[in-house]
Formats: sequence, structure tokens, C-alpha cells
Amino acid sequence: MTRHHAELAKEFEKLLLNDGRFQITNCVRFGLVCFQLKNDNQLTTALHKELMKKGEIFLVLGCTETNQESKQRKEVEDGEIIENRNELTKVIFLRFVCIHGATMDDIKFAYEKISLAATYILDVEGSCS
Repeated sequence: MTRHHAELAKEFEKLLLNDGRFQITNCVRFGLVCFQLKNDNQLTTALHKELMKKGEIFLVLGCTETNQESKQRKEVEDGEIIENRNELTKVIFLRFVCIHGATMDDIKFAYEKISLAATYILDVEGSCS
């Protein structure tokens, strides 16, 4: 069973990566795939809201903080300029879990719903810019 979930998760990961608009935020080993619209917390949150509004699939919104080196950021400490400080960056992502009894058709269905919602969100955000 676990092997089947892992295989389905890997297939879902491939669908997202081939799409090009998504980025995987975890190491996909079992039945969990965490992803976001590329480097955009606001759009990822909007995608989650759109998917929940439609009610066809259920994804959980997750958030973590990661250390990222900022080469542009400079700070003064004891009179000296210090560069390359690490700073915490908030990353918002969606959690996709392969449930008991899931099939490849279920994975494709979920991807199609996510893809359509992403297209809608990106079109709406693009027209607001």
C-alpha cells in the first residue's frame, strides 16, 4: 500500500513539474507532495481559496520558514558592515496527500482541477496588474 501511494505521489510530482508553473517544496518519498505556484505565497494562497471554493478536491495549506541568504542585505554590527546575513523567509505551500484507494485517474483528476484553478488565478492576477 505505501509503495503504491509513493508511486502515485511521484506521478503527481511529475505532472506538476512538467507544468512549469509549480515548484515542489518537499522531498517526495511517500504519499505527500507539497507544492506552490512558483515562489509566490500570495498566488498559492489564492489558489487554495479557489480550490476550496469549488469543493472538488481538498488540499491543506501549509507554511514554514526557511533560511535564505540575502546577498543584498547589509547590517551594521559593532560599527562594521556585515553582508550575507541569513534571514527567515516564509514559504506557503499546498499539501497533496494520496489517500487509501487512490488511483492514477484520481491523481490526474486532482492535477486537472489544480491546473485549471491555477490558470484562473494567474489570469485574474495578470489582469489586475
